[in-house]
Amino acid sequence: MKKAKIFLYVLLGLIVIGLVPIIFLNTWAMCRLWQTGRVKTPEGLNRLEEMYRKYNATPEGYNLLDMPLWKACMKENLSIGSNQFFFPTEGQEEKARTNTLDVWVGDLGTKHYFYQTCTPRVPRESDSRAMALPTLEGIRKTIAEINKNYSRSSKIPEERLDETAKAETERALLWQELLERYDVEESELSEEQKVASLFLEYMDLENDPVWEEIQKNLKESSYYGIPWGKYVKEYGKGDDGFIDFIGTSHIRALKVLTKDTLMKAQWHSILRDRDKCLSELERALDLTSLRYWKPWLIDFYVRISSERTMFDAIHEIIDRNILTEEDLAGIQIRLAQINVIGDLLYCLEGEQVWCEKIICATTTLSRSFNVPWLIRVSGMVPFNKATYRQALWKYQDALNPEAQTVDYAAWEKAQESVEGKLNRISEMMTGAFKIILHRTLRCQSERDVAILACALERYRMKEGSFPEKLEMLIPEYLPQMPPGSGLPAILTYRLNEEGYELRANRMPDYKSDSPFPLLIDSYSPEAVWKCSGM
Repeated sequence: MKKAKIFLYVLLGLIVIGLVPIIFLNTWAMCRLWQTGRVKTPEGLNRLEEMYRKYNATPEGYNLLDMPLWKACMKENLSIGSNQFFFPTEGQEEKARTNTLDVWVGDLGTKHYFYQTCTPRVPRESDSRAMALPTLEGIRKTIAEINKNYSRSSKIPEERLDETAKAETERALLWQELLERYDVEESELSEEQKVASLFLEYMDLENDPVWEEIQKNLKESSYYGIPWGKYVKEYGKGDDGFIDFIGTSHIRALKVLTKDTLMKAQWHSILRDRDKCLSELERALDLTSLRYWKPWLIDFYVRISSERTMFDAIHEIIDRNILTEEDLAGIQIRLAQINVIGDLLYCLEGEQVWCEKIICATTTLSRSFNVPWLIRVSGMVPFNKATYRQALWKYQDALNPEAQTVDYAAWEKAQESVEGKLNRISEMMTGAFKIILHRTLRCQSERDVAILACALERYRMKEGSFPEKLEMLIPEYLPQMPPGSGLPAILTYRLNEEGYELRANRMPDYKSDSPFPLLIDSYSPEAVWKCSGM
């Protein structure tokens, strides 16, 4: 009996000793969280309340995702995702996508893939997004490979062919017909023009009803976004602390559409069709300037990826010398309206809301993220929520959207603030922020050289040669140097026998810590623009 009492007291003592640090951490975490809820903005307003107010404020105009075509796409994706993304049903296969927009975008993506398959693989300088033009030889080889598969599938009874195989065989026949029409020696077209004409006919969408509806929707809309109550409560898990799945099919659709317009702009420039080239370029600018609502960082990643592709397309179009001085002035104005730092700040504000929900949902997501039960009851969740909230505000304060600059030291300190054993959850959430900054600065540098290239080309058209210094562009061809391009950033301009070379680097002290030095450093913030002056 005495031994049993001693054992009971020892056990009770161990439980108390174990509970003390848990109670202490929970109390400390709740105090930190309470303090973050009292932080003020420079204007004296509650920062947390202002964050949610801005996040929930509905932009003016119409939401693209409220249009019937896009709404149906979101409905299907969210319905599938809410059941299958984080909590898949065992033994249940993923449902096939049948939505009209999903199917249409998938088909367009397949056409783009064929284009890439025909394109020769050549080393790209500094992670360029330029789309190299396929050669006729590359197209012949690709079609020959498709024909081999076609000859095999033609021996299979039609009732046994699946939809993918049937689509492939139809494409093979179409490509053979197009190649026979354009790949002829007596044609007056150059090889580049043959390839451009061939792909323009292959990608022809002018009489496509889905394409027409998409264009109509884009003209009528001023923003896109996922309204929390309307979509999540209906197709997700509701207000239980986390959204099981955020449908991104609309983001993929916008990215594919932007890529399509930029490819067509380049093909029309090869054919010297200025009007159609300019029309496609304007369409791409409209797509990349479409405002997003309730964003998170995937929106930002997709946007800067599309913008970088657009800058490279503009580079190639300028080199072909088909645009007028007025055309270049209009493009220059549109490019100057792109504020990469402002976009990053806006997405960080949205990301903060999403990720706070993820941190709060670690108890319900334990099956997917393998969150130990001890962490879920120890106060780590509110502790990391407070840490993450403070870190995100530091990241946001390091950005100056008006001057379009970044306080690099403040950004690094923000990253340091989430390091440590107690901040594992918040550290995981901010792990990619260093990469985000590098890619942001790279996009910003590419935008700067694209703006300067337009001004330089306008100067050459009027003056007969390129200026000796960039300052000679101001004010007639350039109101001022691109915001934020001064010190500590580096911007160099050098004339040569062929034309000129522009180099812009928003982070000149950048050093790669990539473990694969032989690979192209895709995180370098430096952008290079070379012009032959033709």
